[in-house]
Amino acid sequence: MKVEIFSYTRNHDRWTTTIKLDPQGIEIITAGKGLIDQRRGIRIPIANLKNFALVPTVAIQHVQGGKLHNPVTDYSYDSELFLTWTSDGKTKKKRTFVDARSETIQGILRCLKEQRPDASLLDVSPEEAHKRMGFITARQTVRIIVALLVGLPILGAGLILLIQHLNGSFK
Repeated sequence: MKVEIFSYTRNHDRWTTTIKLDPQGIEIITAGKGLIDQRRGIRIPIANLKNFALVPTVAIQHVQGGKLHNPVTDYSYDSELFLTWTSDGKTKKKRTFVDARSETIQGILRCLKEQRPDASLLDVSPEEAHKRMGFITARQTVRIIVALLVGLPILGAGLILLIQHLNGSFK
């Protein structure tokens, strides 16, 4: 089966993503737009691919900064491309934001599914894809952050009270 060659590039507000698919594999390159940001890339041989999925983003994933009442958002993407593969006997993971409406992304996914139908999770729910690939969902991430923001100060106050009690400060 012949692998088509695709090249997808999307210029987001704070970074650029390039995804290339050729007969040797898939390459994902990201480059931030800051002064000290460096270009980072990974090349995955198609034979090493364990799973791939396309999962829609949630609103919080588009927030880039700003204030709570007036957030700065980036809607140049609507999904995340998840990939897992093996390298030196270890499972590796990569996720990157993409525009699922792009014909090039659709072509990449179609070609990957033709080459590796066993690795495709395109037909499962986003929750199932997260679970099978071992990725945490955006909602779970927000819950963890909120729990830490609320829980750590309470834990700290409790420790302070415990130390004061053990030192006999409460009399």
